[in-house]
Amino acid sequence: MSRRAVRWMAGLGAIDVLVFALTLHTSLTYHRKPGGPLVMPLGELLGWIVFGVLSVLLLVILKESRH
Repeated sequence: MSRRAVRWMAGLGAIDVLVFALTLHTSLTYHRKPGGPLVMPLGELLGWIVFGVLSVLLLVILKESRH
């Protein structure tokens, strides 16, 4: 694996862990109020989407760097 790939994976991995931790925190601390919305907040939804995209990107970089 090249140094460039290692740097990219380390940086994206750190961001991915941070996004996951913040999204999980939001998920666990969000309390629904009577008469409030029944869906998750937009920030939580975006957090899960960003986490998924970054995870897939890390897997693609890992797969391409092994060739």
